[in-house]
Amino acid sequence: ANAYTTPVTSQPAGNPDGDGDGVGVYFAMSDDPDHTTYYTAIAAMAVAASGEPNEMVNVSGSPVNGWTYAQLIQDVVDYLAWGQTDSGPGRGGWSYGPTNNDNTRSDQSNTGYVTLALAYAETSPPDGMGVSIPGFVRSELEYWINYIQDPVDGDENDGGSWYSEPGSPDDASPNVLKTGNLLQQMAFVGDTRSSSRVQAAIDYMVRSWNSWDLEGSPLCYQSSYTTMKGLEAIGAEIIDSINWFQDLSDRIRTQQSQEGWWPVSCYDDGDGILSTEWAILTLQRAVAPTEENPDLEIIDLEVSEAAGNYTILFTLKNRGNVPAPLGHVVGLKVDGALVDQVSVNSELAPGETWSGSFAPRAVSGIRDAVQVCADETDVVAELNEDNNCSGLVWPPIGDISGDRFVTLADAILALQVSAGLSPAGVQVSGDVNGDWRIGLEEAVYVLQEVSGLR
Repeated sequence: ANAYTTPVTSQPAGNPDGDGDGVGVYFAMSDDPDHTTYYTAIAAMAVAASGEPNEMVNVSGSPVNGWTYAQLIQDVVDYLAWGQTDSGPGRGGWSYGPTNNDNTRSDQSNTGYVTLALAYAETSPPDGMGVSIPGFVRSELEYWINYIQDPVDGDENDGGSWYSEPGSPDDASPNVLKTGNLLQQMAFVGDTRSSSRVQAAIDYMVRSWNSWDLEGSPLCYQSSYTTMKGLEAIGAEIIDSINWFQDLSDRIRTQQSQEGWWPVSCYDDGDGILSTEWAILTLQRAVAPTEENPDLEIIDLEVSEAAGNYTILFTLKNRGNVPAPLGHVVGLKVDGALVDQVSVNSELAPGETWSGSFAPRAVSGIRDAVQVCADETDVVAELNEDNNCSGLVWPPIGDISGDRFVTLADAILALQVSAGLSPAGVQVSGDVNGDWRIGLEEAVYVLQEVSGLR
């Protein structure tokens, strides 16, 4: 009765429309239209966790009446992918409502519920719905994870998760609630216990184990829930020497009333229902199983030159949570055409890298558009099929001096040409806009590149 449909369109990071119908589904309350992300994620979890993809919606008058649960959840996933924050500091997370190129804000509460909903949607029955998640959702979520986690630099917040604006005096400081969400997000993108950022987050949880939100009377039951889901998702049975679930469940059970409910705690509106729900969910120790697949990504490209030819060197990483088999190939495309392949001759454990190179070649024209793709023949089932490729242009755009670097010296040359001078060594291959002339546009481009704005 509270389901609604909306058009979903292509976003800067990719196409969110997994089933091609152009429709997304969200849930909302008529008296609270500003929190659709919360309502949609929580409702999606309930439906997806049924594990019944062929069950039919039977709600007369609903726009989704007569749909299967799988159809419903696919369009919810499409809506959430469409609503992911596209740019700015909040890129890759979620806010209270969808971000369709019109907002740069995200927060770790909304994002925490969305990624849990996505995990239930993706998990195969009987634990979930078995629908597909657009690959770019995970790629974009990486931006948010890296932004919202406090860097390890020796302060008390090391490894913990902020709420929305890390380091801002107006932002909520890291705590176990948000860091539990962070751990589940890391598991969702393929991190394992061996990841340094996962270990930093767990170290924060250990240091904060006796904080107010896990030791109060009452303790903060939403914090216990997010702690459970994060540590369970990442596969942590013991943290440091703490049997975290035994300790947490003991604390929760001692606070239960004789009538069966739990007292009102933080983030509860006052009727106690949410507190009791969070307490029960914690004690259930249930979280959507993390999908297990490799995830192959080209993480570094370099170029070496000799005797008039250039050689592309690459580093491949398995970002997934299980080993990647040997025998898949890395492909080299130049100006869109596949020109070379290299076979990966060893199994890659989670987090492991493998380096290789292609045969030397000459620049085919003024410059080459180079793309290197892992799993070129698409034989490895991956967590994210959209992050296999990385590219560059050679010689580099903006390299006006011809030294194969883009520096302030190139901007000076462009400005000199714009002023009517004729400096030596100007290379037209440094052109940035396709008119094959050097001028002010090249100078602006180089300055943006050097300053990090590009």
